[in-house]
Amino acid sequence: MASLDTETTGTDVNRDRVLSIGFVRSDGQERTWLVDAGVPIPPAATAVNRLTNALLARSGRPPAEVFTAVADELRQAISTNTLLVAFNARFDLTMLYREFNRHGIPQPDWANIMVVDPLILDWHQDPTRQESRRLSALAARYDVELTNEHDPLCDARAAKAVAVSLAARYPRIAQESGYFITSAQRRWRREYLARRERETGRTYLAQDANLGWPVIDIVDPVPAPAKKGAERTGQSHKRWTDDEREQLNSEISAELPWADIAERHERSVLAVWSEARKRGWIPVDAAPPTDEPQSTPPAESTRCIHDLPAGWCDLCKPPPTNVLPRGFRTKAGRSYHNDPDCHWLLEGQRQAHHQGMNVHDVVGVDWHTLNLGELVPCEYCCTSAWMRSNRR
Repeated sequence: MASLDTETTGTDVNRDRVLSIGFVRSDGQERTWLVDAGVPIPPAATAVNRLTNALLARSGRPPAEVFTAVADELRQAISTNTLLVAFNARFDLTMLYREFNRHGIPQPDWANIMVVDPLILDWHQDPTRQESRRLSALAARYDVELTNEHDPLCDARAAKAVAVSLAARYPRIAQESGYFITSAQRRWRREYLARRERETGRTYLAQDANLGWPVIDIVDPVPAPAKKGAERTGQSHKRWTDDEREQLNSEISAELPWADIAERHERSVLAVWSEARKRGWIPVDAAPPTDEPQSTPPAESTRCIHDLPAGWCDLCKPPPTNVLPRGFRTKAGRSYHNDPDCHWLLEGQRQAHHQGMNVHDVVGVDWHTLNLGELVPCEYCCTSAWMRSNRR
């Protein structure tokens, strides 16, 4: 694991600036930077981090130089699948994201970053505890030494040590892949905000709805958690057992075709692919499989009323279970949707817009007009649960 921490002029990501950064590499090497940001440092910030304009003018480096080096460290961590520990990660990483933009520095591949936030992990493991969750408080709780609070390098060391202690105390966390932990923390954070709403009566989730994690500006690439009582992942909506996951991992390692794996698990191809991606067993940017098993044309003697092999006639071809004959897709999409407002369909459009890609309109499509294997039924809205809830 690597870790980082920043010190800033304040806590407003829309207005404040980064003044110093501490970075601990996975091999234990450490780097620290002071930034001559060229902006006045409020006395309140100096009282916390002890950084002054005179100190930064004397010892700081130009912002473009510093943030280029920091971006390079992040790229190295991402390319080597290194977990990045950051306490209250969304603040630090959003501040860096905006500094990169401000100084024209290419962004790292945020889609593939694997983040561990000790603050969220502690929330998740003990959500009702009323004690302080500041870094200093968690360091004391998990027997971690924090010698010089608000020095970014000392805070980065302490955050990493707290993450290690959390993993030792709760071994289940350490057993999961980095991609799964990163995705799970988005969900756990929303669950914590929902709990806070119930406890305080204040609004948290609505204010947070269109903000991403771990970078505010990048909308979360995962669907919202299922509502209570909703069925689970996959065409069959069976829960994944530990034995099934172990089998799935071995099948992927053996490079079996997705269609064969899906048949073994009695799930859709997209369902087993999604579980493998969530667990970090395939690259997070891997394209969904499109090679659904192709049916063999039936014997010539078995023909439909239009004198074509049954099942291959455009007019007779029936949709699969839980798929409506009339559905929706985008021009470049690989999924067939019952629901034009499907969360995954709209999420794909939002991501494309955020990344500066072409955003294709949602269009209607008849199942019987598709070639075999052209589209995969959406595992979010082409399900028995969706059909029941929509009285189909």
